[in-house]
Amino acid sequence: MKMKTLTVLGILLICLVWLAQRANHRNPGASRPDSGVSTGEALLPDLDVNGIDRIVLSTATNELGLVRTDQGWVMETLYGYPADFGAVANFLRALPDLKAGQIMHGGDQELETYGLDAGEASERIRVTLSGKAAGAVIDLGLIQESGASAPGLGLPIGRFVRINDGPVVLVDPTFQSVTLDPPNWYQQELTRITPDELSRIEVAAPEGAYTLEKTNGAWQVAGLGDREEADPTVINRLTTSLQYLRADDVLDPSRSDKELGMENPVQFVARTTNGLEVVVTAGTPDPEAIRSAIRLSVAADDGGDEPVPGDVESMQRRFKGWTFLVSSYQAGAFRIPRGELVKPVTPASPAGEDSALPPSPPAVP
Repeated sequence: MKMKTLTVLGILLICLVWLAQRANHRNPGASRPDSGVSTGEALLPDLDVNGIDRIVLSTATNELGLVRTDQGWVMETLYGYPADFGAVANFLRALPDLKAGQIMHGGDQELETYGLDAGEASERIRVTLSGKAAGAVIDLGLIQESGASAPGLGLPIGRFVRINDGPVVLVDPTFQSVTLDPPNWYQQELTRITPDELSRIEVAAPEGAYTLEKTNGAWQVAGLGDREEADPTVINRLTTSLQYLRADDVLDPSRSDKELGMENPVQFVARTTNGLEVVVTAGTPDPEAIRSAIRLSVAADDGGDEPVPGDVESMQRRFKGWTFLVSSYQAGAFRIPRGELVKPVTPASPAGEDSALPPSPPAVP
């Protein structure tokens, strides 16, 4: 065999050995003694989630804090606004089931590769859990998506994590949705009340007031004059205003009414068939703004046709003392003036009048 051929084969052999070592480094199977973790092993076996009373999510530039209080979980970094219990509970329940899908041996020497470094440009999210009898630090790195070519060719879908400065592991997709976006941690939906559930609406504005009442399934404007009629399109907007009301943000409670445009607000009061009363206070928005400030309050009695919903206390806790930003279109439904709802009746033309032709001019001699 020629020397040139032997040299080429030798080079190919060296390349194959290097690739095999690299593949073993990137895609290990079971753990090695230096990792301390085995594939399929629970990563937080001793964590008592019931003992956790504080959760902090942080990046190089931002932080979000959740704290357990006697009234439930609140958002420490959003003025103490109530957190969505469901979102917090789902996060905590997932912790004991967190298992190592793949161990990235040597990953602690390549943290930047997995999005787990602490640099200013890093996308790492550090989750710090603390409590009287519990604690852990979980670093969340890059999300490994289907078909991704980096940082792990051929790895399953998941997210790279590192717990308490341990080895880098790939876990299942449970933690893909963990972010610092505040709306992910509070209940954005303020109300979901359909027109069928409403029985009465009252609007009080500086320029006047009016009332809508449902009679035999049809909405009527109270005190409508003989030569007035209500616009059905406007009625529809009023009666659907509470169906999909969502908060885009929660505002600082220390801000004044003047700052929020709430000095001369409109009050929108809706009553449901089961005795729930929802009061929306809508301020005067900046004409150029795409979002507007509103406040809500709820009350209930037993005078309705159906039982009062059981979540009234939760709504009261979420609404009392808080100001929300909603889309200007949604807020505009609460400020519709009577002049936009009620129009003069267009006089009907006498029968045959429209078809009558004007008299012909006299003939020119």
